[in-house]
Amino acid sequence: MLFKPNEAPDVAGKKRVPSRARRRTVSTTITLVILGGLGYIAWTALQQKQAANRNQRPDLPVPVLAATPQIQDVPVYLDGVGMVRALNTVTVRSQVDGKLIAVNFIEGQDVKKGDVLAEIDPAIYQAQYDQAVAKKAQDQAQLANQKLDLTRYEQLAATNAGSKQQADTQRALVAQQEALIKADQAAIDNAAATLSYTKIIAPLSGRAGLRQVDQGNIIHSADLTGSRCSSACRSSRSSGSMRPPPRLSFPSTCSAMTASR
Repeated sequence: MLFKPNEAPDVAGKKRVPSRARRRTVSTTITLVILGGLGYIAWTALQQKQAANRNQRPDLPVPVLAATPQIQDVPVYLDGVGMVRALNTVTVRSQVDGKLIAVNFIEGQDVKKGDVLAEIDPAIYQAQYDQAVAKKAQDQAQLANQKLDLTRYEQLAATNAGSKQQADTQRALVAQQEALIKADQAAIDNAAATLSYTKIIAPLSGRAGLRQVDQGNIIHSADLTGSRCSSACRSSRSSGSMRPPPRLSFPSTCSAMTASR
């Protein structure tokens, strides 16, 4: 079969058309795949952001509860092996003689400074106090009379109707009586102090120890026995637990406990 020379270029053109269409299809497919991947990534990021926003709590006011401040012991306990030793130990003894009529504590009781631990019969000391008060009242009455006499003697001496020496003597008696009243007041203060000693007071806060005397006994200020009082425990610990609450210890003695390792 014979072909004309001008028909050869048409066959080459027919072969180029399919290759161009194929390349165009491939590039379009690749572009769509890339755009689809980018769209998927953007959609995933958007979904994550929306989920995070849903999980966040809105900015609401925080509720506040008002309470009254208090000071109290914190129950903190530490276990350890050690020895209990008092910070302060006071042996409480009577300062006056008399019959013990009341004991107001028990062994191991926590007491505060100023608590009445025991009472001694105050009858004798109350009578001495009343006597000192009455003596002062008597001397004050005499002083008032002597001042009136001094005024009369001074008026007489001013008109030469009386002796100046008598007026001077009366003035000295008035000064003497005023000094006597001051002595009476000192006696009242002494009697009041002695009367106050009939109440045995805890000298510090702590834990009462052993009680070495019972109610009804006659006690003396010269007795060597007494009650032991331990001052507040900062931390006490005995072959086991250490605790910070305060303590006090008495036999008629007061003591404060501190733990030492």
